[in-house]
Parts: sequence; structure tokens; C-alpha cells
Amino acid sequence: ADPAKARRIADESLSIYAPIAARLGLYAFKEQMETLALRELDLDGYLQVTGELAHYTLEQEQFLTQSVAKVREILPEKYRESVSYRVKKPYSIYRKLKQYSVQSIRDIYDVFALRIIVDDISDCYAILGIIHGHFTPLSERFKDFIAVPKPNGYQSLHTTVLGFE
Repeated sequence: ADPAKARRIADESLSIYAPIAARLGLYAFKEQMETLALRELDLDGYLQVTGELAHYTLEQEQFLTQSVAKVREILPEKYRESVSYRVKKPYSIYRKLKQYSVQSIRDIYDVFALRIIVDDISDCYAILGIIHGHFTPLSERFKDFIAVPKPNGYQSLHTTVLGFE
């Protein structure tokens, strides 16, 4: 196939189609487009990120499972099953590596994150209070996307806490 055409399509996917997918709430589709575009545009970067991510995820699996269990222990029963974790996607990691001029995904704060998904806004703030009561929050790493939603309507609370060791 034509390498120039493939690069053009990958560039279009990143600049036009992936943002449209995100705006429509099609996040899995957006992430797949970004990953494929990255592989086309910077194969070495793609291989570095995906290889390091696979290794790091395996290494952190027990920590993540234990962290989910710790959070479930401190939450009221009705919220316990809503706790899970997510792993940042390769293109997002790649962008952060470039943005912050770091060499390893170990230098990025949020490669992994716990998620607690609930239906009620007041429950979000109540759970945040419970989390902050049990772990040490980093105030500079708190974002309230409920009070100030993202343009696509995304609403959540993001916090970074210490004390999971």
C-alpha cells in the first residue's frame, strides 16, 4: 500500500475522526482509531508504549486488585461493585510522554486509575469525602467536572490520593 496515503489517513483520523467520535461518546472507537494511527505514524513510539504498558500492567496487577479491594472495604455496600480500574490507552500515554518530555510511562501519574461509577451526583461527592477521609488527597490533582462539565457533557470528579502502599 501507499505509505503517504496511510500517513494522511492516520493524520486525518487523529485530527478529525477521533475527536468526532469522542464528542459523540464513542470512546472505544476513538481509542482504537488513535492506537492504529499511532502505529502508522510512529511505529517505534507505538512499540515502546505498548511494550512498556504490557509489562507495567502485569507488574501492577496485584497492586491494582488490592487497591480496588481497599476502596470497596471503605464504601457503603451499595457502591462496592461500582469500583474498578482502568488502564490509560497507548495514544494517550504517547502524548503525555511527548508533552512532558519523559522517557518512561513510569514517569506519568495516571497510567492507572480507579473508577467508581454511580448514578447520582450527590453520591459522587459523598464517595469523594469517604476517599479523602481514608487517603491523603493531592489538592493540585483534583478536578471537578461536575461543577464544570467538559464540552461533550462528561461529568466526573478526578482526584489523586496517597496511601495505597
